[in-house]
Amino acid sequence: MSRAYKNQVGETVTEIFPNLSKTFFRIEIVKNEPLAEELLSPELVFFQKVTTIQGEELIIHVEIQNTPQSDTTDRMRVYYDLISVKYGLPIRQFVLSLKKHISKDDTQLLEERILNNYHSINICQVDPETLLEGYIADILSNDVS
Repeated sequence: MSRAYKNQVGETVTEIFPNLSKTFFRIEIVKNEPLAEELLSPELVFFQKVTTIQGEELIIHVEIQNTPQSDTTDRMRVYYDLISVKYGLPIRQFVLSLKKHISKDDTQLLEERILNNYHSINICQVDPETLLEGYIADILSNDVS
């Protein structure tokens, strides 16, 4: 997608955003604020902080694609994480297609690709001698004095 075309599409989406949001996203907004984000994307990315008619504040993230992308789901996950950390607001994500195609992409991540937990280890509770045992033995065996 050329830069000029991206700009034209971006301006159009900005102009029709309230109606687009209400009609397609089913989110009726009373206030919106464009967010200038520089996230790497082969397509146009559009961010708005909105306040809904119910008073909820959230971020709407829209990616506009000219052609289907095989990595869309992964990219949307990364965007979700980045936006979540930066703004701390609920996020709604959408992909708008500019061509008459049906995306064959999954729109959900496989369960094994979702972070459910991580392990936390307090290294201060580990005996230093046990921790360094193999490391010290390696150093001593490689001593070439």
